[in-house]
Amino acid sequence: MINFRKKIGVILIVLVIVIIAIFISTGKIGTYGVNKTVGWAYNINTIVPTIGFLLVLAFYVIGYVLLLILNIKLHKVLTYLHISLLFYIAINLTLDIYNPFSFYSTLAAMPLSFILFLINIILSIVKSIRVKNTTLN
Repeated sequence: MINFRKKIGVILIVLVIVIIAIFISTGKIGTYGVNKTVGWAYNINTIVPTIGFLLVLAFYVIGYVLLLILNIKLHKVLTYLHISLLFYIAINLTLDIYNPFSFYSTLAAMPLSFILFLINIILSIVKSIRVKNTTLN
């Protein structure tokens, strides 16, 4: 049986990411008032950022769930930084993306979020391997 008291942090992270995904998918991402006709049946500006960000959020959820299944503890500080950076990106995507500061800060925050996620996974796996090696010796 799974001890949920130990897993509550990862469960909360997944819930926060799901809430961000719901907020983004029901929000107004891409509705910037720019209407350039290219002969398509729909406005691609409303679909591409939403689908892209939701796919990235799904990747993060899968990663955190895999760590939960593998019983690996996360690095708390990196996890909090990653989640707060995801909130920052979600807020910037729902605001006016044509503002230069908003656009460039979001553009810089997206790869930084991915790097934090990878570092968090790597440090968590290395720490769990070290703990298992010290308990075996």
